[in-house]
Amino acid sequence: MRSTPPGNNPWVKKLRHAVATYCVTTLTNTLVQTKLGVGGEILSIQFPPGAPPIPTLPGETWYLNVLQPYGDTVVPLVSQQTTFIGDPLVTIQQWGHGTPVPGGPTFTTTTGPVTHVTMFNNVDIIDYCIEQLLRS
Repeated sequence: MRSTPPGNNPWVKKLRHAVATYCVTTLTNTLVQTKLGVGGEILSIQFPPGAPPIPTLPGETWYLNVLQPYGDTVVPLVSQQTTFIGDPLVTIQQWGHGTPVPGGPTFTTTTGPVTHVTMFNNVDIIDYCIEQLLRS
């Protein structure tokens, strides 16, 4: 799959306007660190479901998930923004608790849920989406 540069989303060009709304202040796997030796766990696909992880051995490579408060528990911020940043046809609305992500577009603090799935139970986000639909 070929990526397009920011502000040049080919799907958005087919619309008069689009809105991207997502949550950004929840701990999310954003990258991994390569580790070597003991201290990790490996999930084996050879065992039945629910089998315990296998501890890593000396000299064995494993990966440590790095959690950062930039995402929605599933999708990291960099993936949420994709090619929408800088696109004049896209209004971006980010939601979260507490401090906004530095340098990000429009941010609204909410007391409702802000995870990947539960954001759709957030009254603030529902009201915002209805408002945007009524404008179109």
